[in-house]
Amino acid sequence: MSTKELDADNLSEKDKFLNEREKEDPIIIPFTVNNPLWKLQDDKLNASDNGTIHVLSTDEPEKLTKPKRDHKFTGIGLAILSCCAFSLASLIIKYLKDYHPFSKCAWRFQGLILPVLPIMLYKGCYKKDPIFEPVWPLSEQEKRKNVLWLIVRATTGFANIIFQIFALQYISLGDQMVISSSQPVFVTIVAYFVLGEKCGVIPIITCLITIIGVGIVARPPFLTSEAGFDTNVLIGSGFALASMAMAACSIVFMRRMKHVHFTLITFSFGFYASTLSVICAVVLGVFQFPIGQEHILLALGLAAFVFVSQTTMTLALHYEQAGPIALVRTSQIVFAFIWQYLFLGVIPDLCSLLGGSVIILSVVITAVRKWISMLSKDDPTRKRLKFILK
Repeated sequence: MSTKELDADNLSEKDKFLNEREKEDPIIIPFTVNNPLWKLQDDKLNASDNGTIHVLSTDEPEKLTKPKRDHKFTGIGLAILSCCAFSLASLIIKYLKDYHPFSKCAWRFQGLILPVLPIMLYKGCYKKDPIFEPVWPLSEQEKRKNVLWLIVRATTGFANIIFQIFALQYISLGDQMVISSSQPVFVTIVAYFVLGEKCGVIPIITCLITIIGVGIVARPPFLTSEAGFDTNVLIGSGFALASMAMAACSIVFMRRMKHVHFTLITFSFGFYASTLSVICAVVLGVFQFPIGQEHILLALGLAAFVFVSQTTMTLALHYEQAGPIALVRTSQIVFAFIWQYLFLGVIPDLCSLLGGSVIILSVVITAVRKWISMLSKDDPTRKRLKFILK
């Protein structure tokens, strides 16, 4: 039988085709005309992008594979799971207050090194994927530049985490998470200077809104009726702000390395940061292993939650656009407030709630702007909300 073409939206043509096929082979081929995700085994029947169906003749009976599952909410669900795991990791860091931040930092990074190492070796050594090609051999100038970018990314990533842990020494889990969650707002600003990406009026406005939110979290005297600022809150807010800035830089540097395999980036970051944490802890004489069964389990839980958070966020970005994911990531503020109330007995005050609301507003504007920018220029929603792209 010669090749035939059918329009997927024309039911009468489909019925004719089924009748003809039934005469040759009394096997009814059930398929959904409006679903472009079906195909026959061995690629004997394929749906093209323009809705045209190409059918190749065969003497063998054909069976349809099941349509692919709808992943409409998979990305959002994975992002929420990532935020939950990340907030639990921060809760453990806050709870283990008797250990130095460098020690806790070293434990934390094991959640990146140990899981990703076998994946990297499997893909690079067994599957022969060119994972190490961007950085080896070092005799080539471009590959030396890639190694330098890996070191820069690892350094900013390490600074992000260590500043976060130091911040938790001075302020509550919720306040630290509120400030850190403003990271998407500053990514656009950093990308403008580092990568030359466009930066309009709206990103500058959201940046100013975020600064106002951070100022409220810092509890100025006119809001608290105190004689002056709380020193611990100021120090903790400063560390949290520095952590957020380093996180924004880290994300921008990762954009610069799109051609480098994610396992190599993750392993180099984890190994570099873990080694640096141990060296700093040993030099300062503060390195400790977790003491007692409870603390050992918590340290293992810390590494596990970090791994879950990293993995699920990577998968979430595979199924969903960056804009909605950035919006969902603000849920880690809610998780932080819940965990600190349930496990630490800390109730968020008015400054925490008000500052968090202001920062969430700026993140929402940033996420919506990102989502609109990814729509086609002819999309009605983009035309209606084009002012937000300014």
